[in-house]
Amino acid sequence: MPILAFGQCYDASLSNLTLTPSDPAILNQPLTIEFTFCNDLEALPDDDLQIVFTPNKLTQTGPPTGDAAIYFDWFYFFGTWTGTQKAEIPAGICFQVTTTYIVSEASDMASPQVGTSVNIQPSGIMSGTNTGTCEGDPPTACFCVEDDNISMFTWTEEILPVKLSSFEVIKQRNTSLIVWETTSEVNTDYFDVERSPNGQSFQRIDQVKSAGRSNDLKHYQTVDQNPFIGKNYYRLKMVDLDGKTEYSQIRSVEFSEPGRNFSIYPNPANEYIYIGSPELDGEQHTLELLNEQGKLLMTNQVSASKKVDLNSLLPGLYIVRILNKEGKLIQSERFIKADL
Repeated sequence: MPILAFGQCYDASLSNLTLTPSDPAILNQPLTIEFTFCNDLEALPDDDLQIVFTPNKLTQTGPPTGDAAIYFDWFYFFGTWTGTQKAEIPAGICFQVTTTYIVSEASDMASPQVGTSVNIQPSGIMSGTNTGTCEGDPPTACFCVEDDNISMFTWTEEILPVKLSSFEVIKQRNTSLIVWETTSEVNTDYFDVERSPNGQSFQRIDQVKSAGRSNDLKHYQTVDQNPFIGKNYYRLKMVDLDGKTEYSQIRSVEFSEPGRNFSIYPNPANEYIYIGSPELDGEQHTLELLNEQGKLLMTNQVSASKKVDLNSLLPGLYIVRILNKEGKLIQSERFIKADL
C-alpha cells in the first residue's frame, strides 16, 4: 500500500464488466450488466463517492442489485443510473454490481454500440490533490484513475417470434395434411395456414393457436379437406403478440382429376408403402421414387397394385410419381419414411 505524505491513502477500482447475453444481444430482450467494484486500500469513509452507468441503446428496468445496495443509493435520471455512497466501505472489500436493461435499439456487428460505460466519480478526500497516477515507485498519488473507467459494447440480433424446425404438407387420399414443429416460441400468438392455386396469391384456410412462449419441441397440424384439383401451394404465416409476422417456406401437393386417384399408404411409413388404383389393373404405368432434392432413386413398370420396399431408404421425405404409358405425369405425392 503506498503511504503518501498527506497520510491516509484511498483508492477504488472497477473490473470484470460483462454483458449477458453478448455477441449478440437480442433486440427487445433483457441484457444483464455486471461488474466488480473494489475498495483497494483504506476503509473509505462516507464521502459521496459516485458510480455512474452510461448505457447506450438500452432501456432501464430497475436499479442495480447486490451488495452495492448496502453502500450506495441509486438514482435514475435521463437514462443514467448514479450510485452515491451512503456508508463507509471497508478496506479491501470487493462486490458485484448487477443491473438489467432491455435492448431497445439495433446495432450491427461492424460497429457494436449496445452496452454501457461505467466510471467512478470521486469527491472529497478522493479528489483534488489526492489524485494522479499510480505508476512509479513510489506512486505520485493514491487515487488511481487508470482503473476507474470500464466499458463494453456488443451488437444485436432480432429474435424471430418462432423457430420453425419443420413444415410439411402430406397428401392423404383427397385431403392435405399440414404438419409443422417449432423448437422455440417467444410471444407467439397464432399461425395462419394459407393456400394458393399458383404460389402467388394466398388465402387463409385455417388458424391455429400457438403455445405462446416455449423452448420445447411443439407439434401442430391441420387438414385441408377441400384442396384444389391440380397443384396446391401452402405456407404458414406466423404472427406474434405485437402483430409482427414471418412466413414459412412454401410446400405443395397435387391432386388429379377424378378417376385418376392413386392411393399411397401408409403415410408416414416404416418398411413398405402400397400404391394402388383401379386404373392400374392391366394398364401399364411407370412408378418413380425420388428423394426430397428430386434425385431419382428407383423406377418400375407397374400394371397392378404395388408394394414398395423402403428398407434401403434413410428416414426423411420422399416423392412418388406415377406416369402413364406416354410418359405424362398423372400424379405426384410426398410421403415420409419414419425412423424405426
